[in-house]
Amino acid sequence: MEPNRSRHDRPLIVRPIDAGERQRFDEELERSHWLGGGLVGEVMRYIAVVDGEWAALIGFGSAALVVKARDEHIGWSEQECWRRLRYVTNNQRFCVLEEHRRPNLASEVLSRALRRLSTDFEERWGHPVVLVETFTDPARHRGTCYQASNFTALGRTAGFARKAGHFTHHGAQKVVWARALRRGALGMLTSDFDHPFLDPSRRAVVAAIDLNRVDLDGADGLLARLEAVPDPRMKRGVRHRVAPILAVAALATLRGAKSFNAIGDTAAELPQEALRRLDMRASPRTGKFIAPDSSTIRRTLNAIDRNPFDEIVGSWLAEQVSAKRLGQSRDDENSASKEPDDDDPSKDLAAIAVDGKTLRGARLEGGVAAHIKARHPMAYAEAFAVATALAHRATLLTGDPEILDADPTWPVVDLRS
Repeated sequence: MEPNRSRHDRPLIVRPIDAGERQRFDEELERSHWLGGGLVGEVMRYIAVVDGEWAALIGFGSAALVVKARDEHIGWSEQECWRRLRYVTNNQRFCVLEEHRRPNLASEVLSRALRRLSTDFEERWGHPVVLVETFTDPARHRGTCYQASNFTALGRTAGFARKAGHFTHHGAQKVVWARALRRGALGMLTSDFDHPFLDPSRRAVVAAIDLNRVDLDGADGLLARLEAVPDPRMKRGVRHRVAPILAVAALATLRGAKSFNAIGDTAAELPQEALRRLDMRASPRTGKFIAPDSSTIRRTLNAIDRNPFDEIVGSWLAEQVSAKRLGQSRDDENSASKEPDDDDPSKDLAAIAVDGKTLRGARLEGGVAAHIKARHPMAYAEAFAVATALAHRATLLTGDPEILDADPTWPVVDLRS
């Protein structure tokens, strides 16, 4: 027979409430928490269960609009705050029910809830969260459970409350606490370009591409190189220089855009700091930087000489990969730095994808049809694409010497068999 376990040894489960538990949750909060129910915004409600009984309640909601200590800790601008405040959540309610109080239960419940919070937020509200804030009243408790769960005390509030869209001064200052849920969270909230992790719709396509890491506006960056692309447009009526337009098109394509409209949508979503780095034109009336629309992007891309554009972007991409700015995100660096398994037979293999097409109506000397080929090293984020006339299409099947010259150790496979 199993010996009786103490209350401290009983298994603890922390989970979101079910649809039918909402009323009970709110009633328990009204009865047990000095602030009552009142969760607001994008809300997540969790319960801690011990042996089938509710032991604690914890609720998260939308972050406060203005908190000086938090905003100084993050270091974001007013525009960045408005754009990315939804990636911060507020622990608005937390209480351990009286009959289940025991040492360390509060910090254990809080830690377990935080471990799953971002994933649950994305499933419920369509986006992750990377930072949690909360406030404690020093007249009531010291916030020990937050300290034990790696929260940082940032300072105190000014003693204002927001009601019905207005701020009123009540004089009761609260301690401001914050904890990052993900490494690099502050960088995600303050970066010029949206980090791929913050956009689940694009993350599967561009999970390894973080535009904040690439050499964009340096002396040898993409923008400076694109200045060499001739501008064929008439000077009259030109609002945007050609280099910033081409830079936007290249970066939007890296982020998964596949049409002129998608490129235009990406440009329209860029924050002011990103537009400044791209050297976009500023409005003489408002002083704000203006992104080119999809029609401007389409006309420019159709008018330019594509060969120098392709060469510049291709060489720049290759350098970004060599410098490890484009092959993996910061979050993958730790896993990538692990030692490879010596018994793994794939560690010495290189993969390259090859495709070719026949140019209709084009002939080389002797009437031989012209072909183009594209090669894509599958270990990298960029694609090397070249247009080369091949005298015989069979070279795509039996081994392309131009490709094999890159590494003579690569095996040749006869695909005809």
